[in-house]
Amino acid sequence: MKKLFFSFLFLLFSIVTYAQTIGGFLDFYLGQSKSEVQNIVNSKYRGAEWGNNSCKIKDISLAGESFNRLTLEFQNGILTSAICFRGFDKAWIDGYNNAERFLEYAQQEASNMISRLYATYKSKYGRESASTNDAIIWRGNNGNSIKIAYRQQFINQGMGGYSVNCVVNVQYMSSNSGNF
Repeated sequence: MKKLFFSFLFLLFSIVTYAQTIGGFLDFYLGQSKSEVQNIVNSKYRGAEWGNNSCKIKDISLAGESFNRLTLEFQNGILTSAICFRGFDKAWIDGYNNAERFLEYAQQEASNMISRLYATYKSKYGRESASTNDAIIWRGNNGNSIKIAYRQQFINQGMGGYSVNCVVNVQYMSSNSGNF
């Protein structure tokens, strides 16, 4: 009976530990070398734009959601963060009422997306570690984190024109960002 109890306890500990490890997303892992990431990007994601310490991939799907862009960032040749960006925006809208209606639409779309992302990450990583009005954060036992963030702008551009910008970001970040 004791062996069964300890086996069950070990299994439970393993499940909890596994559920709280944050690091993998799509085909990448935080801490992966730039050359490994380049090989994956070159074989699976056409049209990627490379900079010195970053890579931008357009039109990506993560956690069942479509994003406009994924930006991978490197420090000392190691993948330290990834940010998925999804914008619900219009650069020019005639009239305040039209801009208000679009803002309501964009807020609802962003809210729906955040709810779906939250459900996906909660089922994988458990309850969030922290939340604010515009961000939800999970921290893994390995120190890495995932943050779902939201921001919006409503800008009067003058002459009856308005700009509406609602953005949802999902950011994976390594705790070792400064240590590579």
